Order: sequence, then C-alpha cells, then structure tokens
Amino acid sequence: DQPLPPPAADEITRQFVKRWTMPDFQALTAEQLIGRSATNGETVFNQAGCIKCHRIKDKGAKLGPELSDVNKRFKGAKLVQQVLAPSSEINKQYQTWIAVRDDGTVLSGLMTKQNETSITLLPNPLKPDQVVTINKEQIDELIPSKLSTMPDGLLMTFSKEEILDLLAFIQQNGGGNQ
Repeated sequence: DQPLPPPAADEITRQFVKRWTMPDFQALTAEQLIGRSATNGETVFNQAGCIKCHRIKDKGAKLGPELSDVNKRFKGAKLVQQVLAPSSEINKQYQTWIAVRDDGTVLSGLMTKQNETSITLLPNPLKPDQVVTINKEQIDELIPSKLSTMPDGLLMTFSKEEILDLLAFIQQNGGGNQ
C-alpha cells in the first residue's frame, strides 16, 4: 500500500506500451531476428534490467542463467516464451523454494546452500548479501515454486521493435555470430 520510490536521477523512466503475450510474437522465427540491431537490443537488455541478473559474454550479473549460449537451446518463439513467460520453464538451478516453518512463517528464495541440518535461501537476488539460513528441524514443508524469480511484464514499456532487437541481441550471443 506504499507508493513506489521515485526513480534515481540516472534511471530512465518509460511509459507503458503493452502487456506483451505469446500471441503477439507467436509466428516469430529465428530467421526473422537476423539483421536486427543487436546494438539496440543491448540497450534494451540494459534498460529492462536483464543485465542485473543475467550475464551475456563478459557483461552482467550471475544471479540468473548465463545467456551467452542460450541460442543453443532457445530460438525464435521459444526464446520469446522464455522472456515473456519466464515461469513456463524454470531452470532448476534457479528454482525458487518456499519454506513453511513450524511457527507458521513462510520464507521464499533461491536455495544457495543445503546440507543435512540447514538450507540457505536468497530471498532477493538483487541483494545477494542478504541470505536466510533455516534449520531443517524448523521446516514443516519445503516446496518448489511454480513461479520464476524473473518477473512477468519486464518488457511492457518497450515497443515490439525494441523487443525484437533484444531477442536478436540474446540470440546472437550478445552481438556475436548467430
């Protein structure tokens, strides 16, 4: 119920364009991304915040899956699905876990460590130094989340052309060869 904090002076504010869905890109093929501007795509990658969690080539963070060779697994419409509907297929290494403790409290986050006695969760990937360690004896349930840590709607302030350039940038391994 609190208003969002104002953007930092160096942040670019953008207007809502559309809540993009798979049907908006359903007929997209990998070939249609050839010749698009990887430079513009890199700008979108940075402005959309992808770089805060994903690494491509030697740029970005390692909080989410590495994208340098993502084109070996995903191209065209399948790549769009990974970007627009991140919960449709979650990389197990980046699975969010929900821990229900015996006192009724619920914690969720990426599991960064696990041993016989405890688990460690990272509730906010953008704050990697703030982890929570829970004794396994205190856990009633440990459930894998069906929701990706990557939120839906990240590209709703970008045009379709900008999104296609972003996809081209990713598909080209950060601007390299396809």
